[in-house]
Amino acid sequence: MPNPTFTIRIKGYSSEINVSPETVSAGNLAYLIGRVEKSIIETHSQDHPLPESALISLVAIEQGSNVLVFSIEPELIEAATTVTAAIRTNHFEPLLRSVQDNLHDIWKLTRRLNWIIQFAAREVSAVLDAMIHPDHKIPPAPELAGVTTIYGQCIRVGGDKHATAQIRLINGKIITVKVSLPLAKKLANHLYCEVGLEGEAFWNASDFEILRFEVNKLLPYRAVSLEDSFNKLYQAGGNIWDNIDAEQFIHEIRAN
Repeated sequence: MPNPTFTIRIKGYSSEINVSPETVSAGNLAYLIGRVEKSIIETHSQDHPLPESALISLVAIEQGSNVLVFSIEPELIEAATTVTAAIRTNHFEPLLRSVQDNLHDIWKLTRRLNWIIQFAAREVSAVLDAMIHPDHKIPPAPELAGVTTIYGQCIRVGGDKHATAQIRLINGKIITVKVSLPLAKKLANHLYCEVGLEGEAFWNASDFEILRFEVNKLLPYRAVSLEDSFNKLYQAGGNIWDNIDAEQFIHEIRAN
């Protein structure tokens, strides 16, 4: 039994725009198809493993190349519905960040070429009709920005005009940060050492994952053992802890 199908129709946003084999470049067509396929597959992969067979296939081109017919694996229909529903309702928050950015790229394509991209159901009745056009703005995934400090091991520094460094954070994740050339030289002296970096961070607004980090300052930080840390705290506090029963102190905190 063949897989169900759905269509994408490409139309001009104004009467002056003629969409035909002579006016649609292979590059723009491939760009559109790639963004659509990635959006559906990434949405599916969020909760389900991918099937081994072909996922989404272009099986026909109708009406002079402006109607694309796609075959879709039944397992991906729910993901296609999720994506097209977000387009139709203009409610993109449930989508993955990468999917939001894919749809933003498609919207930018419609603005550049003055196109209308129209999704339509065929055998896939669950795939909602949806449309992207220059006036239907699809924003990129939202970000938060602010100054913060990160600590971790500097494992790589390099670059010419645009220097970067790789930092292994305390949780084990490795992020690449932007640094100026003078800061890159300083960081090179701390390779494979724990460092503290202050700078401008950009977070994913949904899960607060750091997306980008631009270093402004290398902090005077030196990693020490836990025992040394407590000794330094004790020295800084003088004898104020001498007459405090630690177990009783903790018990009183927990009781409150």
